[in-house]
Amino acid sequence: MQTIDLQKTVTDLLNQGDFSEALQACEQQIAETPDDINTLALCAKVHRQMNDHINAEMVMKKVVELEPENQAMLVFYSMDLLMLGRVDEADSILTRIKPSHMNDPMYQLQKGLIHYHKHDFNVATKILVDLVSKHNTFKVAHLELARVLLMTGKWRAGWDAYEVRYHLPGTKSHLPKLDVPQWDGTPLDKSILLVADEEISDCIQFSRYIPLVARRCKRVLLLRNEPLARLLDSVPGVDESYTFADRLPSIETYCTLSSLPRALSTISNTVPGCDGVFNVHPGLNEVWKELVNSAAYRPKLKIGLSWHDGQSINGQSLRNIPKDLLIPLLDTQDCEFFSLQTGEYASQADDLGIINFSEKLTDLIEISAMIQALDLVITSDSSIAHLAASLGKPNWVCLEYTPDWRWGPSDSRTVWYKSVRLFRQSELRTWNTVIDEVKITLLELIIHAKPRVALETYMSRHNQNAIQFVKPLPSSIISGSTKTKLPIEFDMSKFILTGLPRSGTTVLSVSLASHPDILFYGELLNNELQVRKNESARITLGAGWQISNTPNNALRPCSPQESGYQYVNNFFSLRQPLGALGFKLLYDQALQGPNKDAWDYIEQNSNIKIIQTVRQNLLEIICSYVRANITKRWHVSNEKINNPRFVLPANECEILFKRFSHRPKALNNIYETHDVLDIEYSEIEKDFVDVMRKIFSFLEVDKKIEAKPQLSKIAALRPNEEIANYDELHEYFRNTEYGQYFTF
Repeated sequence: MQTIDLQKTVTDLLNQGDFSEALQACEQQIAETPDDINTLALCAKVHRQMNDHINAEMVMKKVVELEPENQAMLVFYSMDLLMLGRVDEADSILTRIKPSHMNDPMYQLQKGLIHYHKHDFNVATKILVDLVSKHNTFKVAHLELARVLLMTGKWRAGWDAYEVRYHLPGTKSHLPKLDVPQWDGTPLDKSILLVADEEISDCIQFSRYIPLVARRCKRVLLLRNEPLARLLDSVPGVDESYTFADRLPSIETYCTLSSLPRALSTISNTVPGCDGVFNVHPGLNEVWKELVNSAAYRPKLKIGLSWHDGQSINGQSLRNIPKDLLIPLLDTQDCEFFSLQTGEYASQADDLGIINFSEKLTDLIEISAMIQALDLVITSDSSIAHLAASLGKPNWVCLEYTPDWRWGPSDSRTVWYKSVRLFRQSELRTWNTVIDEVKITLLELIIHAKPRVALETYMSRHNQNAIQFVKPLPSSIISGSTKTKLPIEFDMSKFILTGLPRSGTTVLSVSLASHPDILFYGELLNNELQVRKNESARITLGAGWQISNTPNNALRPCSPQESGYQYVNNFFSLRQPLGALGFKLLYDQALQGPNKDAWDYIEQNSNIKIIQTVRQNLLEIICSYVRANITKRWHVSNEKINNPRFVLPANECEILFKRFSHRPKALNNIYETHDVLDIEYSEIEKDFVDVMRKIFSFLEVDKKIEAKPQLSKIAALRPNEEIANYDELHEYFRNTEYGQYFTF
């Protein structure tokens, strides 16, 4: 077939949405002329429009190998690399473009997109605005500009530019042939046809507008495909529903669901809520509630997981999370995980060993009913994320570094859904750090929910005969008063976890918090210090002492006049039906403001037990501390750090040696009069389970519970591998008390 004829045939097929036929035509020609770059480029174009960027990149790589100076092909190759998330490689390819080609519209488009994916939004906007002003018929550029505008909150201009999508190849099949005008939001005493035109996610997100349209138009007719049928038909305001195969009645106007925000002039502070948009039959909700509860132990949090959008070619999409990366979540204590995956990727739930009801999830209404029976949903960016959020279910959405425009560029919340919390990739564009953050937040949630669970667990294990007498905790106790007593007295170990920074206290904190008989509140801090967010709830001290992120806000906010001594006294006066109550307080903070008063209280109360972590080599602590400050990554990643070596000036190193080697004298008496359990850092690394058994025994709680590490440590190098000027420091400290730590 002639190249011109092939190009016309493929273009016609793409315009009709017949991608498989277009691809077959290309592959047949490639079999005859395997090195023809025009045919290869056309094949890559088809793959691109099928969202199959892996194969598109493979084809274009061959093209640029055949013609390395072909400027147009270099641009297309850069595009495919960008769609695979290989931003730096895509940018590097553009450095091979000659100045004479830099005014080419495709080059300018790609340059703008690279800036967009690097979050240089102002530069991206400027490039794309200039591009569409010079090339007004370049529809793809209009669409990409629309996405940048919507991402950056310029919604009015973004909605207008977004309308160009119906002029692109492959989108005409989204709309029926209609000879009536598109609705502009004006109230009409006429019938309107609403068309569910785009992906399931879009239709779910914009279905909130249907009741608003029903108030402005006489009758609402809905055109939707079968997967959305029962869900969208449940939305209030829909009078009649049709499929794309049905013959439509006479109508006066139409609007697509994704154009309703434009028709109703939506901006960020006028987004309509989605409460009550979908109506699931109460009987179906009860069926799923019983099914889910029968599969999970009652006190556990019931969590739904969805990691794949189910639509990507060959499983590829930057928004999808490889299933194996979810494994660290699955051993979180007090949680039961349920799969919300359906279709091709449903069987991956069995690989993960989580509860799989996929055979019963026959449509979105069934999935909705199951979601209603869960406590929390954790998803990638998919239709399940939008569905759970529309139902008002607490929903944690994991996002790629540059996500879809509707999630915005940086916030952890979105104006579209009140119940959503967003977890974003960092510039490293990896999922590991996202999953780490989700796990930490999940552990915090478990701590927050713990008093009720702990009460039930304690009674079931230790006081079976007293269950009938137990009542919920009196509100006076929850609010902080200690005058009202519980109907049953409990002996409870009081303790603190202490040690140097970077000595293993974090990983112990999270596992202490996971024990059903221990209430571990987090870390005692002076809020004047700049400190990172801890893995567990934080007790914040300073002006206006308070306790935050704690179960039931169990300690009342204190007055600014209240001392650290009084505050910790109130903390340990809290009555809880548990085996142990404690918090973390690093001993290098002992002379810092309010924490000094806290140590005074601990010194005077010898019944408070002390768990102390010990890391013998101070240089290792310094390396860990400096590395964490440089990378802003304090924990939980098995990845090696990029460019791990750093220069540590001798004077700064000496300051840190002095800081970490000086145990304040105020603590000496405490270690003579209190029960102290020393935990070597090497023990934590060698046999964590045995360490936790020792701690549970020390605290006199159930030591039969096997506590596995809930967090992993950042993969560390030895100090002589991390410190670029190690030999210089070794020589500097050779004849000092710190020379002993240079043993690598």
